[in-house]
Amino acid sequence: MAASPYHYPPGADVAGDDIVFRCSAFALGCGAVGAAIDIFGCSNDVLSFFAPDLSYLLLAPAALIAMLGVVGLCASCRFSSKLFRAQLGILLFILAVVLACMGVWVTIASQDIAQWVSDGCEGHETLGKWAPAGRIASKMRLVYDQHEQLKRGFERCRALNPLVYDLSDCGIRAKIDDGSLASSIALYSWFRRVQLRFACGGLCVDEVPLFGSTTMAETPTPRTNCASMIDASTRTLGQMLGGVGALLALPVVGVSFALFCAARRSDDDFHELDLSDNDDDTYGASLRDRGAYSGAYDSECE
Repeated sequence: MAASPYHYPPGADVAGDDIVFRCSAFALGCGAVGAAIDIFGCSNDVLSFFAPDLSYLLLAPAALIAMLGVVGLCASCRFSSKLFRAQLGILLFILAVVLACMGVWVTIASQDIAQWVSDGCEGHETLGKWAPAGRIASKMRLVYDQHEQLKRGFERCRALNPLVYDLSDCGIRAKIDDGSLASSIALYSWFRRVQLRFACGGLCVDEVPLFGSTTMAETPTPRTNCASMIDASTRTLGQMLGGVGALLALPVVGVSFALFCAARRSDDDFHELDLSDNDDDTYGASLRDRGAYSGAYDSECE
């Protein structure tokens, strides 16, 4: 006896799986959008310096969701089994939950970092300590020390040429305490980008900016300290990244449930097996013939 070969469910498109294609395309779009926004967060000067891990926590699950979308698109070129749909749905559901959790974590952590920046400056101005800055105390101390060196280099530059309004125009005239150029400081470019972006002055107190002044009238005018700008920017960016991650996780969960539903068993999954074939009929007929022949032989012997 032999079982009949596997038959696709009635109405199945053997040339492709439309359900897997649509779900995978949607997952790929959500993952790609999330990854692009997280890459933007990774390139942010403030967040990449004080908390470089936050953006990567969102980038990893978003990129994996996009990769699963690509795998699903490739698999949808032919009809997919219900086991594959269930497996794809489970993986997407797990990654969506991870993405949502990471979104909440990034939102909370960014608020803490922003508060540490403000508390660190306040603690240094009042107590002379960076301990209130929490986990970023060492980075706040580094930023402050290098900012003070740049400020002294700018003062030496302007003592030689009062018509210089921007530290980047000082050249060899801007020298720090050890005699090296101000441009050799590790955070020189970082300070320049931050002050130009936020149009701020000193780090913890309002001061004349090192970068960004273009006229003599701007040089004696203090600007808002950069710490308060960094505080506001970190809060806003963290809320944006975390909110986008959590929101993108919701449609991915919906996609996973759609795949679960498509993977459920139905009556069409069970087919009657053909338990007889021509060989069975031939074998039965031969047995009957042999039985008749044996009976006739016994009669002749008697």
